[in-house]
Amino acid sequence: MEFTAAAKSPDDRAVEFAATEDFYFQWHLTEKCNRRCGHCYHVSYQSSGEYSLEQLEASLDAMEEALRAWQRKGSFSLTGGEPFLRRQELFRMMDRLDLSDVVAYYDILTNGSLICDKDIRRLKGASKLRRIQLSLEGATAGENDLIRGDGDYACTLRAIDLLKDAGLEVSVMATITRRNMDSISAMVELLAAHRVDAFAVERHIPEGTGRAMRDLSLSPEKPAKSLNWCTVSASPNGVFGY
Repeated sequence: MEFTAAAKSPDDRAVEFAATEDFYFQWHLTEKCNRRCGHCYHVSYQSSGEYSLEQLEASLDAMEEALRAWQRKGSFSLTGGEPFLRRQELFRMMDRLDLSDVVAYYDILTNGSLICDKDIRRLKGASKLRRIQLSLEGATAGENDLIRGDGDYACTLRAIDLLKDAGLEVSVMATITRRNMDSISAMVELLAAHRVDAFAVERHIPEGTGRAMRDLSLSPEKPAKSLNWCTVSASPNGVFGY
């Protein structure tokens, strides 16, 4: 379920739903990351076998060839690790995606900590960039930083404001656990105040580093309860959910 912090027309909603007709690629450009989030599904943050720029180009060639053969459009999430640790490669892949005849749109999944003013100018010039997704795990610094590290809460809100001031579309993802499931309502209020366009929630899957948080994973009935809270808390803000 996802929520958007601005009213949308029925036509806009149809575009979102139609995304399932695309073939979706989540493309990890790197395993390296400058964060060590407690719930992360990564185990190692090294990239000894990381693809070179030339290998990434060849991979995109193959994906485009497949899309043409399937007669489908592709949608992409460019992520990591932290994709802004490989700016040259990230921006080159963005250029390629912008020019591709078989790409509908792409998103960038980032923690936002490395985004600077120069990056903002580059992002604004991307013709097929739909939105930038950041992550937040609570409505307060204490709750979020317990998972994502000291200072992450303030850093993430700074990145959100920087991106929104530039007119870019921003979404936020939260991973729900027993620790933060009762904070979703407050998070909706917080993100609406920061003009976030979309809010997505995902259950915690105890893989990789996140295995250490297995006891905080929700029981099968808990996600439904949390998502019901999202729907209720979204209503006073005029937030559209689906």
